[in-house]
Amino acid sequence: GAHIEKYLLEKTRVVRQEPNTRNYHIFYQLLAGADAAVKERYKLTAATDFHYTSHSGCTTIAGVDDAAFFREVTDAMRLFNVSDDEQHFVWQGLAAILH
Repeated sequence: GAHIEKYLLEKTRVVRQEPNTRNYHIFYQLLAGADAAVKERYKLTAATDFHYTSHSGCTTIAGVDDAAFFREVTDAMRLFNVSDDEQHFVWQGLAAILH
């Protein structure tokens, strides 16, 4: 097993990126891979529609399948017994940042 003692979050990365770089990958993964019900529930559309994911001018990376990575994230969450309700709290928080 593992134990995380400290986790550093680059807070500035949420509000500003260098040109042609992306924000945290989970934003793009959520927007590309969430099902229609999650997108409707949290008013999610495309990465190009949100300031935090589009203002650097880079919303995709060649050869990266954000939707597939989102499926891997949700599979990993289930593997660690993160319930659907708990996952929705995560999506809700991410959506709140985007909006």
